[in-house]
Amino acid sequence: MLSSEHIGTTHVRPHRALQQHFYATHRIPPQEWQKGACGIGILARLDGQPSRRIIEDAIAAHGCLTHRGAETHRSHEDPGTSDGAGMMFLYNRNGALQAFLA
Repeated sequence: MLSSEHIGTTHVRPHRALQQHFYATHRIPPQEWQKGACGIGILARLDGQPSRRIIEDAIAAHGCLTHRGAETHRSHEDPGTSDGAGMMFLYNRNGALQAFLA
């Protein structure tokens, strides 16, 4: 699972500098205009090899996003909505099917 040791090995630009670079590069309105958006997390092995640990780390990171599934409104007309949270990953369809059938 994710640990401070694991996180300490990542190379990340300071958050504010990254935002300023992104807004300047893509000509997006200033952050003050942005409302209610969260972020994304990307986990990958640089060598491209499959790994159970990368899935375990993704599940741990996903657990930190539970607020994304929170109900945003509740009334008699609207029983509650959410924008949810999820994961996307690349997998070998034939290998996954063979593992499932084994």
